[in-house]
Amino acid sequence: VAYLRALYAFIYDYPQVFWFKGGSHSISIDITQVGYKRYEGEIKKATFTPEEILVGASSEIAAFDNAVSSAINVVAAKFDTDATRQEKLKIIHDYICNETDYGLPSNPAAHTAGAFFLNECDVVCEGYAKAFKIFCDAFGIPCACISGDTDGAHMWNYVKMEDGILLPKYRLPTE
Repeated sequence: VAYLRALYAFIYDYPQVFWFKGGSHSISIDITQVGYKRYEGEIKKATFTPEEILVGASSEIAAFDNAVSSAINVVAAKFDTDATRQEKLKIIHDYICNETDYGLPSNPAAHTAGAFFLNECDVVCEGYAKAFKIFCDAFGIPCACISGDTDGAHMWNYVKMEDGILLPKYRLPTE
């Protein structure tokens, strides 16, 4: 369970690793009994083999990075020099909504920021939320991807406003 929590925390905190699905792991431990019902162990080897969400997705990393940089420049050009955080968030929100439509949940790529930035397919709520987080991170706006259930699996963003309040204000389309 802790492994899955760590995996999801990583995926939610770093949506730019769009190709990463998870992976398999193994641990080799030497255990020695040192008393009655007392054991000591030493990890001898730990391996983790990452898996791609789609075969070949990791080969798109350079194209993804270029697309993210380009999109960030487009959005930044829309900011006034004295734009508030709320104004910036609205511009980011509108940009994302204008650049994609709601996709098919059955397409694994639709759940990634990669699909948004590489224009591979339309995204679902998870793809919207992860793209939004990438923009927020680029502009120094504290943001988190939140998953939950709203009559089905859903993802949205919490953002920290200038007054310190966290707002789930910028929920992107669900359909």
